[in-house]
Amino acid sequence: MIKLKSLTSAVAVIGAIAMMTGCAKEPREELASAKAAVDSAKAAQADIYAAQDFAAAQDSLNFAMAEIKEHKFAAAKTGLASLVMVAKAVKEKAVEAKATLTAELDAVLSGSGSSVSEAKDMLKNAAKNKKMKATVEAMKKEIASVEGMIKDATTLKANGDILSAKEKVAAAMEKLATIKTQLTDAAKKTTTTVKKAVHKAKKKRR
Repeated sequence: MIKLKSLTSAVAVIGAIAMMTGCAKEPREELASAKAAVDSAKAAQADIYAAQDFAAAQDSLNFAMAEIKEHKFAAAKTGLASLVMVAKAVKEKAVEAKATLTAELDAVLSGSGSSVSEAKDMLKNAAKNKKMKATVEAMKKEIASVEGMIKDATTLKANGDILSAKEKVAAAMEKLATIKTQLTDAAKKTTTTVKKAVHKAKKKRR
């Protein structure tokens, strides 16, 4: 009797588990919706402009898919429902981040022309001093390099690579600032040398 009762109980438990498993259906529609939401976020370049958040969303999708393979349908369904909302939020964040970076890039690019012109004017003034001939020739090449970098940044922007474009133009502006500083320092050094020479010449005349 005891064995029969135990067996009956075991069968009842197995039956209950079977019923629960049978009632929980594979969340195919939820999985499709979650995949579509994650793909939409990636299409908005969330993997670039909201990289960490997108990676987390992708991890959540992979986890849910693993749960489905293990027939943990209820848990997977709940996770996938949340993931759809998360992926949409990640997409919005990426769009906003890209818009902000684009505005910053446009501001730098619009001011780059005047910055280059200013450096060229400094170069013209430096060229009047024969003692700065070597410096002028070197700086000409450097300014041409900066102009090339700005052109590359513009091309990157046109191709939709805002992040790389911003990095490129930032490097160009940093290099241009260095050029201006070098021209200013060279001019000061040359002026000091000339003054010393004039002062020395006056002493000899005395």
